Amino acid sequence: NLSDQRSSDGAYSFRYAIPSAGNYDTGAPISGYLETYPFYVWAETAKFSFDYYLDNECPLGQTCAMDTLQVMISTNGVDWTELQSLANNANAAGDFSRVTIDLSSYWNNMVQFRFLFTADNLNNAFEGAYIDNIQFIGIESGGF
Repeated sequence: NLSDQRSSDGAYSFRYAIPSAGNYDTGAPISGYLETYPFYVWAETAKFSFDYYLDNECPLGQTCAMDTLQVMISTNGVDWTELQSLANNANAAGDFSRVTIDLSSYWNNMVQFRFLFTADNLNNAFEGAYIDNIQFIGIESGGF
């Protein structure tokens, strides 16, 4: 969902949570994702950057096997590979973290990105995941 709860810049960010509850606690395992359009990586120095804020049951600064936020990539729109699993960075200040991913190994390919949030059915009374300020360097839009 588009959310005005938190953002790193501007009034809105993308958020995975139940807006009316303020968390992602459904009492059942859940998952959801945000996907980009396919892009052509035309520069060998291409990069993919974004800001994120993750509030889950993991200790601050750690990634866990439950309640995860992963950055995925696909070169065909069907098969997905994890680029990075993101750590819980929720803190009292509400600061977002900036991530920049080198795409040199995908040079001269079509790619698509996915932010995948998954959670088990326990301890889900946390804010969830926010994504903001997505930027592409050395990439242009296209299709598979």
